[in-house]
Amino acid sequence: MNKRKKALEKSSPFVHLRLSLLMAMAMAMAMAMGMVMDISAAEPAPIAFAGAKFYTMGDFDGSLGIDGQSTAIADFDRDGKLDVVTVAPWQGSRISFMWGKSDGSFKAPSQVHWVGLMNSNVIVGDFNGDNLPDIAVTGASTFTVVINQGQRQFANGDTYVLQGSPLQNTGFARDLNGDSVLDLALKTPLGIAVMQGDGDGTFSYGPFTVVPYTAAGGITSIDDANLNGDGIVDLVLTDGISQQAISMLGVGNGSFEFASRQTVPLLPSTALAGDFNHSGLDSMMALPEVNPGSLSAMVLLNDGTGTLLNPVSYQGGFGDPIGALEDFNGDGHLDAVITNTYASKLSFLAGRGDGTFAAAGSVNVGFHAQTPVTGDFNGDGRKDIAVPGKCPGLSGMLGNICLAVLINK
Repeated sequence: MNKRKKALEKSSPFVHLRLSLLMAMAMAMAMAMGMVMDISAAEPAPIAFAGAKFYTMGDFDGSLGIDGQSTAIADFDRDGKLDVVTVAPWQGSRISFMWGKSDGSFKAPSQVHWVGLMNSNVIVGDFNGDNLPDIAVTGASTFTVVINQGQRQFANGDTYVLQGSPLQNTGFARDLNGDSVLDLALKTPLGIAVMQGDGDGTFSYGPFTVVPYTAAGGITSIDDANLNGDGIVDLVLTDGISQQAISMLGVGNGSFEFASRQTVPLLPSTALAGDFNHSGLDSMMALPEVNPGSLSAMVLLNDGTGTLLNPVSYQGGFGDPIGALEDFNGDGHLDAVITNTYASKLSFLAGRGDGTFAAAGSVNVGFHAQTPVTGDFNGDGRKDIAVPGKCPGLSGMLGNICLAVLINK
């Protein structure tokens, strides 16, 4: 028995090698047969943030509206630290800058710049090629370019009447026609209006794409996407009236072609595009405006051609969700943070990497919280969150606005 045991012990490396070869052969055969082996669907790592710290932004006309792009982030003063710009949707003529510090805190109170009327959203991009981030401030029927002059100084550029207004506000800045200059895609009640960048901070009117199957005035949000891998910017959008999530493929000249649509529960108000399953292509998350907690986030995977598959719902909190996508726990998978505006919370969904998500807790922030923005505010390599909303306590009741900052632990 002892001799046999020793013989087996001596042969164990060969046994392990043989088993490894057999496993490798099995995996190769599975791949050759078109089988998919799920190695990424384990429960995701926890998402944990320190309690919110609040930095006063002043009085924004006493209240905040709700809109999907009221906040944006960039290093506006080029000091190596991320800053935040925000607007109180539909409440006035000013935007507010919060200047970031190296420890993740922000200078308070905010610096105010006056621009436009009935502002609702901010879109950031270098519109004149000077390597300083500028801003397009959108309102109900116009948008105004705010040029960054450096040294925390800004000047108002041209104001443009928008196609298909009123209530034309959310959008994104990308090169949509291949000329290496940033353009703007803006949602309207009936379709997508493109403003083509001239490269000097001015814009010209570009193509207007009518979106089929949508209700008049129903388009609520758009986001840029990579849906089919052809190098041309695509988009996803939500229609809150007909309860549609829609995908559109970019043509290359600033216009878009309809790709697919899916009916989603309730009234979708926010469209977010991201690669949830490591396919190299974006899928879509739709967030409804008013919802029970169990239907607060709907994921529609992309079949590889830009066609959205049936929605799968996840619990991400209650009440007017708007959100952002980021890898918060460092596992390489996209997660979601969702602002539950009337519940004074941020809720998290942790991505598993296979297109599915798990509820990952929540943190308290100020009442009437707005669009969350994500970035590494303290230089530790982890993504933090900033979100404007009412200040805590009596200050918030009097109409004062604060920037709530949550540092990733």
